[in-house]
This record gives sequence, C-alpha cells and structure tokens, in this order.
Amino acid sequence: MPMSSHEREGEKRLESWILRSLHLHFFVCAGHAHCLPVSELGFLWIGVESTTLLSAPLVFFNRSKHALEATWKYLMICSVGIAFALLGTSLSLQQANTELLLEGRFRYQSWWQ
Repeated sequence: MPMSSHEREGEKRLESWILRSLHLHFFVCAGHAHCLPVSELGFLWIGVESTTLLSAPLVFFNRSKHALEATWKYLMICSVGIAFALLGTSLSLQQANTELLLEGRFRYQSWWQ
C-alpha cells in the first residue's frame, strides 16, 4: 500500500528530528570531552560553559513556547551557577597561593606557559 503525502512528510520529519538530535548530542559529548584533559582552570571553565550552551538546543528541541521559556531559564540558572563556581574556585586558589607565599613555598606559574 503506497504511503500518503502526509505519512511521507511525517517520516521525513522523524528522520530530520533524529539527525538533528544526533548532531546536538555529538556536540555536547565533544564539549564534555574537551573538559577531561584540561588541567588549567580557565580552559576547564570554558569547556563547562560550552557544554551548557551546546545543551540548550536540546531543551528547545520541541520548539514550543514552553520549550523556549525553559531554555532561557536553563541558560540563566546554569550560567549563574557556573559563574559562582568559577568565582569560588578562583578565590580558593588565590587563598592557597597567598598561604604558600607567606610560607615561602610559592612558585609563580602563569596559565599560558
């Protein structure tokens, strides 16, 4: 029995949805993989923030009004949380370096060398 144009359109939409979903998941996995070998705090923060930005289209996948609202809330909450985590980690590292400096065991290492 031949398929109707409505069925063919639905099948094409499903194939498009699967392909788009696979691409988005690949980019999120690539962002996570970027975070694994990084030993510097700044680059690690960039990797974590990139996974947040790359996973936002997965939240907006249904393309509805509610999905758009959820995407913006997700981006705002995650970005603020990651910014606070970066601030806390930076302050902890600064305190550790200050204590090492006072003890005379501090060796300056810049992050770009």
